[in-house]
Amino acid sequence: MEIQTSDQLQVLLRNIQQGEAVGPWEYKDGLIFFKRRVYLQDTSPLVQSIIAALHEGSHEGYQKTLHRVAKDFYWKGMKSAIRSFVQQNCLLQAQNSMKAQYDAKHRPVHFQVGDPVLLKLQPYRQRSLSSAKYSKLAPCYYGPFPIQAKIGTAAYKLTLPSHSKLHPVFHVSCLKPFHGTSVAIEPSLPVLTQGEIQPLPRAILDSRSRFPSFTLADKCQFNGGSDVMNHGHVDKKLDKGIKVYQRRGRVGYSNIGVVDEDTGN
Repeated sequence: MEIQTSDQLQVLLRNIQQGEAVGPWEYKDGLIFFKRRVYLQDTSPLVQSIIAALHEGSHEGYQKTLHRVAKDFYWKGMKSAIRSFVQQNCLLQAQNSMKAQYDAKHRPVHFQVGDPVLLKLQPYRQRSLSSAKYSKLAPCYYGPFPIQAKIGTAAYKLTLPSHSKLHPVFHVSCLKPFHGTSVAIEPSLPVLTQGEIQPLPRAILDSRSRFPSFTLADKCQFNGGSDVMNHGHVDKKLDKGIKVYQRRGRVGYSNIGVVDEDTGN
């Protein structure tokens, strides 16, 4: 069929029949042979079918596949076509293997409109929902936020707070189902130890922001006293003078190098 529809093969067939073709060409049983192998054009759709049939049987490498194909067929650029097909097949096998390993430990997740979900954000980047001062201490998940709408098959639109600067549509991999009810925040109470209120820091927070390199263990002042450390003890320790190092003179040469202020000798 290809011989009848291809002008190039028609010209080649005419040269073979007239004996003008240069090379070991033959025409037999409606096929053109080159060195006793079936000749095909490089643009023929049969090229990929032949390579796939001879390669996918045992998934051999380039050399063995080339040997099996070149035994019965020939076309221009056969080596490059087989090499490209084998490389693509190896990549496809690797992708299928990685996909199988990933899918073995995961399952498809679907949410309904109105379901509360937890949102996972990128640390140090998406910070408009975080109230933590330091990003390293920020939580991994935020929420819960109700689902407002489903976008496509793998994206959901969430109802975020008004102060959020994030786009409300997220991929399903960033969402986690929320179980339980929202926890109400209770007002903080003073810490009690054996029925007594512990003293709270008075100046440590201010020192932490103004002097971050200070060692705050000895610079904390409390509103109330205790048996371990009180306000006077801290002030006394802070009022210590600065010691200046003075080098001691050598043994036996205590007067060498000392200059009399009156005589200058």
